[in-house]
Amino acid sequence: METTVFRFDKVAVSDGSINQQVEQYLEKISEGTQYLDDGDNVKAMAVLKEINYSLNVECNEYTKATFSKDLIFTSNLKNRYCNGIFKAKFDQKQWKNPQTLRRNFLEIYRHMFDINH
Repeated sequence: METTVFRFDKVAVSDGSINQQVEQYLEKISEGTQYLDDGDNVKAMAVLKEINYSLNVECNEYTKATFSKDLIFTSNLKNRYCNGIFKAKFDQKQWKNPQTLRRNFLEIYRHMFDINH
């Protein structure tokens, strides 16, 4: 998954770019759940790791002291996006446990879906 870290505080980011990034997350979730449906927990875990890597990269950027949060909160979509990224990362339980794969995919899906709705 190609991770685009939005520099909301430095560059104008269009709603379309945000929606495209959300769609990338949703596509990866779909891929991971398809592996689960096919009984391939190893590939599903690899997809979840890939998603979590992207979430970590974004969360790290958005928590930097130099990141201006005032600019984000002026846009409802940008605000929902940042909140969704944080919730998708932190609401997962035991993400390295194969028995919680489906639940974690669903948690990420729920937060990504909420960004656009």
